[in-house]
Amino acid sequence: MENSKARSSRAVKIRAGMHQVKMVALHFLVLADLTVNVMFDSAEASQFKVAAAMIAQILATILMAGCLYSLFCATFVFQAGLLSVLINDFRGALLSLPLNLGFLLWVRIKTLMVLHKGDDVMTIWDDDGFYFAYTMHKIISLMFYYHAITTAFSLGEVKYYKPDAWRIRTTR
Repeated sequence: MENSKARSSRAVKIRAGMHQVKMVALHFLVLADLTVNVMFDSAEASQFKVAAAMIAQILATILMAGCLYSLFCATFVFQAGLLSVLINDFRGALLSLPLNLGFLLWVRIKTLMVLHKGDDVMTIWDDDGFYFAYTMHKIISLMFYYHAITTAFSLGEVKYYKPDAWRIRTTR
């Protein structure tokens, strides 16, 4: 019995350590995406820089989604197939992720199209649709950063890793 407790304790420490690594990675990716989001804005006149920023942000978003998925996978709730619990508890992160990616693509691709035609990059602001997409992208990006970080902290709660609370919650 002592041996099983020791193994269990060691496994818990390993899981906690992995959770911390995933959280640090998520925070780093949020900071990197935020930096690219601010530094390489739509006033950039270089096609290469706009394309590089778009690729970097797409990769960062995919890696953030991977971090979140990895955090979800480690929970008892996910492993037991109680996905509705995760969807209800983390709706903000799950909705803001695809919206963030969609508006990111809209803004960056539209900027690349204007630059490819050889127009001045500032003419992009004459398009009301671009102005809407740009504003929405900035707002949704901030929402996604907030939800991603709070999701990572919330998934550190013990209740997501123990079966007892979920057995009671799902049987009622």
